[in-house]
Amino acid sequence: MKTIVSSALIAGVTLTVAGAASAQLQPTRVQNAVTQNIDGSTIIPGGTEDPTGSYTTFAGVGNGVNGFFGLGSGVTDNTVVFDGISETIDTYISLAGGITPSVTESFTVNANGTQSIAITMSASGDLAPGGLSVGGPALDQLGFFIGTPAGGGLPVQSTQPFGLVTAANIDLLANGASLNGNGSIGFLVGTIWDGNLGIVFGAGSAGLGVNEIRFTITVGKVAVPTPGALALFGLAGLAGVRRRR
Repeated sequence: MKTIVSSALIAGVTLTVAGAASAQLQPTRVQNAVTQNIDGSTIIPGGTEDPTGSYTTFAGVGNGVNGFFGLGSGVTDNTVVFDGISETIDTYISLAGGITPSVTESFTVNANGTQSIAITMSASGDLAPGGLSVGGPALDQLGFFIGTPAGGGLPVQSTQPFGLVTAANIDLLANGASLNGNGSIGFLVGTIWDGNLGIVFGAGSAGLGVNEIRFTITVGKVAVPTPGALALFGLAGLAGVRRRR
């Protein structure tokens, strides 16, 4: 890809009351993002951390023509450990304001037995600045990626498979104020989450001053049969065979 060049800032982007169904802030599923940063340098999705406790994530800008790009500079690592400790990822290039994003996470077991996972990315400046292009139309859409869609990175992992998703939300915030009312990610609800996420928001979602992204997902418990239950199931099966004979 060509080196990033500056273009005119996106003008006329307005946002109504938080939580309104603004088309530019409706999430759409994306299967694959990119394997390079917007300045042409390679994204390194892996790291030196223990893969069993690590996952890859980044935010980027793009459009339907050029795809989506990270905003890093040089060889950077977007893989962090799921440990609740804030970790720095990808230092942004100067055209993006020179900001450094960080990511943290939490895991909660709810009273009803479901489990909630939260991943928050934040920075001192816009995570998806406007006015950027790569030899074509403006990169005016915000994208957020975890796991395989994040340039072939690591998904969020668990010692047991995740259960059925009962709720999934992503909140875009500008200096603490929600721009989309913690919108639902409808395509995840009712599925078994595989630890990956690739979503893109509509044209004009870049350049809105989003400096915090909160992704939360709630999954049900996974029933794991005990050895005793498996043994009883086996005996019941044998009894059924005998009766058929």
